[in-house]
Amino acid sequence: MMNPTTPPTGETLVARLQAWPLIAAVIATAIPCVVLAGWVFEIERFKRVLPGFVAMNPVTALSFIALGIALAAIRHGIVARACAALAGGAGLLVLLRYATGWEWKIDTIFFTESVANNLVAPTTAFDLVLVSTAMWLAAAPAGRSPRAAQGFALAAALLSLLALTGYAYGIEKLYRLSTFIAMALPTAANFFIVSSGVLCVRPGEGLMARVTSTHAGGAALRRLLPVTVAVPFVLGWIAARAHRAGIL
Repeated sequence: MMNPTTPPTGETLVARLQAWPLIAAVIATAIPCVVLAGWVFEIERFKRVLPGFVAMNPVTALSFIALGIALAAIRHGIVARACAALAGGAGLLVLLRYATGWEWKIDTIFFTESVANNLVAPTTAFDLVLVSTAMWLAAAPAGRSPRAAQGFALAAALLSLLALTGYAYGIEKLYRLSTFIAMALPTAANFFIVSSGVLCVRPGEGLMARVTSTHAGGAALRRLLPVTVAVPFVLGWIAARAHRAGIL
């Protein structure tokens, strides 16, 4: 029997990771549904988690629902790609508005008066394009290399992780681009969930094959990866708190 403190073997990890896309799809759909309920019933905590934080835009919430459906139906290529195209299209329209100064705002189609200036952030739009592209590629017929899909998903995950780190550290520059509106906290969290789901669609292939490898390198990576991610994050959080308290 495997010791619970011992990292799982490659085969065990693949089996576990293959179950994650469906779980991620459920979570990624549930969060925006709660956000939309917040907009409908004017419950601020549902929209933004904490007072003073940016709320998730309704269009972003609907895009996440589309991505959640795409992730759940990833084996049904046409459905997944259609949903990914909807989410990616919304992101592209927002980026086009920021780039050209286009007056039409897709962000305010729903709850126009309530949304006001709570538009979709440019970082959110860019991450929508990244994760939608990853989803589109992941829904490709079996036999194609998943490297491109995993690459886009990894880029989307890193961007969302940067925003989450900014919220944890209280450093606005990590989740806000210049003077534009910031990426919302629930938005950053949902991007990370969706991206991780795409990464685990085919965990035994492509970039993920290094993590799930049965060789010694794979075993070492599985042991070191959690430490290399968690330790710098925790130390950075402690340092940020100490600096604010005047200790550092």
